[in-house]
Amino acid sequence: MLMINRLTFLILFLSFSLTSIYADNLLEFSTDNQLPDFLSDKVIVEGENNSLDNISTDDELLSDPGIKEVNELIEYKAPAYMNVALGYNHSLTNGHGVLADISVNYAPRKWVELLGGISVNTWNIYTASLRGDFRWWVSESRNLAIRNQYLYNVFVDNNFQRFNMSLALAYDQEYFYIAAGGYAQFYTPIFSKSVDRTYIWEPGVIYDIRTRIFKKSHVWNLGLQVTNILPFVIERSYIPIFVLNANYRLLGAGENNFNIFAQLACQPAGIFHISANYYSVFFKIGLSCVL
Repeated sequence: MLMINRLTFLILFLSFSLTSIYADNLLEFSTDNQLPDFLSDKVIVEGENNSLDNISTDDELLSDPGIKEVNELIEYKAPAYMNVALGYNHSLTNGHGVLADISVNYAPRKWVELLGGISVNTWNIYTASLRGDFRWWVSESRNLAIRNQYLYNVFVDNNFQRFNMSLALAYDQEYFYIAAGGYAQFYTPIFSKSVDRTYIWEPGVIYDIRTRIFKKSHVWNLGLQVTNILPFVIERSYIPIFVLNANYRLLGAGENNFNIFAQLACQPAGIFHISANYYSVFFKIGLSCVL
């Protein structure tokens, strides 16, 4: 079992390393000043037959897929959002609690989005999150992605810490999102009295299914979500979280300057044993704004 856990960790680590190398190469290519290969045949070379019949018109150039790709790259504005949220949580384990989190989303290119943030609550639990989504756009509104997330939790009152890494494949479109993959996490005490520190490794499966009633660009939206992975939470696969998501754009459709969002979530226990019981519930409301 120890060998399997180590192999799981090694596979996830190598996958993230290869993804990072691929992303760095794409960034280096996109910032290169040389003319792309698909535009080399559009350059008019002196001395060749440059009659009007051989010169592309503006309409022809605009319809060229390569030209469209360059225009999208030039016109693309890298969005950055700050998200601030405050919420209430109750669980059978910890009782009543108040939570607060802050995060930043940044998309330097259309094919990559980064998220980082921290979360705290009155149960003396502190969480740091880092996530990267690397997308391949199938069309204007559909994409496939590699989703890589890292979580670090500190449970002060219980004197232990947890590190979690996950890797998943995702598909996203206007009304539907689905992701599935695996995670590996380990637990260890914050302060250990013994010389040999104890580590507990645990592999598992992650999933994330979301639906929306309107397109993403709509002024307001509602959606349902079934998952075991959230920006600051990764649960075991047999403890799903059921979430009702809502958001409202303060400045109307097409404007992203301010966005109010809310989440109402319920987390039952024993659902896969056909004996679901209440475990926890939380409510969160927040504001997202452009930096």
